[in-house]
Amino acid sequence: MRSGHTSLENRRADHQITLRLLGFVLASITLHAAVLLSQQTADGASETTLTTMQVTFDSISAIAAPLEATQ
Repeated sequence: MRSGHTSLENRRADHQITLRLLGFVLASITLHAAVLLSQQTADGASETTLTTMQVTFDSISAIAAPLEATQ
């Protein structure tokens, strides 16, 4: 004689797992959407300001340093 779960019990357990998984997915989507929406500004523009830095390179002349001979 075989003991264990019947096919009806297996279906019920699978259904409960599926519903729980669906609940976690919906909760994750809701939390991610809330985080993304909270980071946007009212007009959609970024609040960070851009800073421009200007650098000018002049020619560098070689500095001649006497090499000391190792003795």
